[in-house]
Amino acid sequence: MHFLQIATGGLTDRIGRRPPVVAGMLLAGAGVLGMVAVDGYLPWAVLAGVSGLWMALLYPNLMTVPGDAATRRGAPRGWASPGCGATLTTLSARS
Repeated sequence: MHFLQIATGGLTDRIGRRPPVVAGMLLAGAGVLGMVAVDGYLPWAVLAGVSGLWMALLYPNLMTVPGDAATRRGAPRGWASPGCGATLTTLSARS
């Protein structure tokens, strides 16, 4: 399913990030909710695959939003990466 992220990344460059994020969340959530409601492996596997397809709308957008927000505020783009936030959170946590 990762190859679909390339196409959805280009789509969001054309139409904006909000519509794919909202559609991806709603449809992936509906697929997960459906996985709880079905009985049997095959329907569950189909719904898991469908949820994964809609997740391809989310990931390219969710990775770029922190960087866009940081550069608009004047912070270096590298400080907005999830790895940097996780490292700083870990270092600041008390044991």
